[in-house]
Amino acid sequence: MILRLAVKRVEEKGVTKISSGGILEFTSVAAGKAEVYIYTSRLEGLILQEPGQEKVWFHPAGSPIRLELGGSGYCRWHTAPLDTPDDPRERRYCTRHAVSKLGYCRSHLDSTRAMYDMCLGSGGVQSLSFCRKLEMMAPAVRMSVYLTALEAGKYKVGVTRDWRLLDRLSEQPHLAAAKVKTGLTPSQARAMELNLSAKHRFTQLSRRDNVHHYLSYQWKNVIPGLTTIIKQLTGGTPDRIYRIEPEDPNHWLKARRLKEPGVYRPVSYWAGIMLLEDNTGDYHMIEARKLAHMDTVYTVG
Repeated sequence: MILRLAVKRVEEKGVTKISSGGILEFTSVAAGKAEVYIYTSRLEGLILQEPGQEKVWFHPAGSPIRLELGGSGYCRWHTAPLDTPDDPRERRYCTRHAVSKLGYCRSHLDSTRAMYDMCLGSGGVQSLSFCRKLEMMAPAVRMSVYLTALEAGKYKVGVTRDWRLLDRLSEQPHLAAAKVKTGLTPSQARAMELNLSAKHRFTQLSRRDNVHHYLSYQWKNVIPGLTTIIKQLTGGTPDRIYRIEPEDPNHWLKARRLKEPGVYRPVSYWAGIMLLEDNTGDYHMIEARKLAHMDTVYTVG
């Protein structure tokens, strides 16, 4: 089976009110000027596709699968629109093997979805030509530029579609995050991302090799700095700061990197990583991108 997507739900947990002096209190109701909205990322299940069939089916979280590491890569194209959310259970995926670096078959190299990936995934200013092509193909797409705090004084700048901000943040390792600007065309958003990266030395890359750092770091310490940098960039205090946490942090802290194929239960998803439990109760982590769009999954039972 081809693993197409980990379906997750990002649920609001509470709000921590902040001021220029730091953390004030934790409440379940929003109040005050600048606030940290705490969310939990919860895995609902996996979207799987039988090779050769466009339809997909849903495999619920907690149900066992057999994982094989490696596998053949398949085209990423599917039928979901870019400008609005969809139900991933209703998607139709391409059945062909991928031939391009970004994961598309020859028939979909110039598709709207491929253009979107080239807009965001190509290096440097050359990506802007793909962004402008995307604007002609999908003029309704509007995008946000966001900043994530990785540690005190270290930030990552990123771009995503306006409606997808929480989902995108749940795929990124971070201590806290805030919007820089919303409602941008793809070329405006990408140009801003490149400019901020060059001018302020913000990284554009997500590193997932030290997940424990994001779970054990005193994340409240980065809030004043993040608030300050957003104010410098936008001229105002962020109306909302975001933090997305895994459902069971203790399980993540005990987890090891997955090294062997075998039977596992997918139990959680956070920061672009899937948490798996084996039949002994031990936990293992693997980056979702190392399994996605490949025939790596077999159902059990």
